[in-house]
Amino acid sequence: MICYSNWNINSLFYSNDSGKKWYLVGGNLETSNSNNTGAQPSVRCVKILRLPNGKRRYFTGTSVGLYSTDSLVLGTSAGTNKTVWEQESPEKIGANIVTDIRVRQSDGYVVIGTHGGGVFETYYTGFTSPFPTPVHSVTNIYPNPAGSSCYFTFTASENYPASAGIYDLSGRRVKKLFDQTFRSGTFTIQADVSELPTGLYFLVYDNGQEKKPEVQKLSIRR
Repeated sequence: MICYSNWNINSLFYSNDSGKKWYLVGGNLETSNSNNTGAQPSVRCVKILRLPNGKRRYFTGTSVGLYSTDSLVLGTSAGTNKTVWEQESPEKIGANIVTDIRVRQSDGYVVIGTHGGGVFETYYTGFTSPFPTPVHSVTNIYPNPAGSSCYFTFTASENYPASAGIYDLSGRRVKKLFDQTFRSGTFTIQADVSELPTGLYFLVYDNGQEKKPEVQKLSIRR
């Protein structure tokens, strides 16, 4: 599936024979008229997610939000360009311009980037996770705001390597706290932050089981 990013043209095309023949699949995202041209929104990106049941979910990012469908109608003219695209997350993503879509086939993880509206993520339903059942680690940082040091309480699982670090607002790690394997249980460590300037940071903890690390805000004031 490919897209053309412009107005007043057909934008979405699909091929089921490695590109020898292409079909119109823009459907209700495009204006059906006699000369078979004219997209309503600008289409910016496309992505296909293969589902465990053998079907596929087709995503397209547009100038008026994220749309998807699980059934393409392969059209050859304006009259047969009948694919029905449905808007995803109208309450949260809304009509933000969607500039990029990424999917992870192993567990149905979908991330989209917008122009000025932020980044959105979800795990698509129907997938069996390849990860073990996680031990949810509710971390605690105190005092917060911190002065020269703070305490970090976390839950770890035996035989899973855990790591933690402090990151600045640009995403750069400014302090490594640990990267090691613990026995199962709840632990508390003292973090020396005396060398870090006053400001807002993020403490990132990965317990080795979750699909993504846990992130908490850490404020340093003196």
